[in-house]
Amino acid sequence: MAERPSRRSEPSGAPTKRPFLSGVLPRLVASVLIAVGFVWLLAKGGLPLLPSRDALAQLSVQSVLAFVALQVLVSLQRVYRWVYLLRPIAPKVRPLRVMGIGFVGFSAIFLAPLRMGEVVRPYLLAQDGEVTFMQGAGTIFAERVIDGVMLMTLTCVAMTLAPTMSPLPTSLGDLPLPLMTVRAAVYSATTAFIGLFLAMVAFYAAREPARRVTHRVVGLVSKKAASWASATLERIADGLRFLPSRSHFTSFVGVTASYWGCTVLSIWVLLRGVGLPATLTQACTVLGVLGLGSIVPAGPGMFGAYQIAGFCALAMFFPLEQVRVEGAAFIFVTYAVQLLLNSLQFLAGFGLMAKVPAASP
Repeated sequence: MAERPSRRSEPSGAPTKRPFLSGVLPRLVASVLIAVGFVWLLAKGGLPLLPSRDALAQLSVQSVLAFVALQVLVSLQRVYRWVYLLRPIAPKVRPLRVMGIGFVGFSAIFLAPLRMGEVVRPYLLAQDGEVTFMQGAGTIFAERVIDGVMLMTLTCVAMTLAPTMSPLPTSLGDLPLPLMTVRAAVYSATTAFIGLFLAMVAFYAAREPARRVTHRVVGLVSKKAASWASATLERIADGLRFLPSRSHFTSFVGVTASYWGCTVLSIWVLLRGVGLPATLTQACTVLGVLGLGSIVPAGPGMFGAYQIAGFCALAMFFPLEQVRVEGAAFIFVTYAVQLLLNSLQFLAGFGLMAKVPAASP
């Protein structure tokens, strides 16, 4: 039976909390400036933020409804799979409560600037006392790495098979942005995520020697800092306990594969619905590039980075005239749906958390 950690079991010596204004306000201002910069780039490149009425008029309502339904299914799978990472640490964790925390956390990632929402899930989970903040952060790091490996590998294969513009445009609209850089970014990201996964597995396998070495090296400077660093490392390693568990690992990977498969299908359905004759491999590539765009620090709602990434992906496959009309409609609808669903699931998450209490000791 796994030991039930308490919130007090976090390593002492952790950084103290900073006042709200000194910590959040500068990031908020920076994110708004970044968003304004992206808007300026879109305007300079002649890429519309809002699609024309004609583009929206030819939009298939059935495709939009199918896209929304698939996105709801994707959201449910994305939050539920976290249970498989947490069970090796906290066997009594309640799936519905985990889903409530997941809904709030993923919405915060989308809505908050500069991806500041990444800390929400481990923070809320730690309040229940079953899992510490650093253990929760370890599971989320693993989740992100496995997501990256699966999506980027899939994107690499799809990009190789998908018919593209020949030659690839040397600009994005009126912006001097060669689209070959998009392909290079996908290959680089794939290599990076595979490297992170291998490093993660190696770290877990050698977690005890790593903890001892960290304690010894940092102890040369400060014994207090050494205790904090080695204990933090141990808590992060706890978050990777699912790795040697065949049932938990395969269940997580299976739901993740289904999650990404449904996402690709939703993108393909909507691309066809706006009038772009996309193949599944093209839809997969578009999803991968959008995923890379979400990593870029951006304003609230990932505004700006999302639109630029979408236009870059579409311009690899379709003429500029279609990208500016049907492509703009696709980007607008996907973004609007994401904004709406994240707002709704943010509220639904708090509702689930209120209804389902944490597991009792």
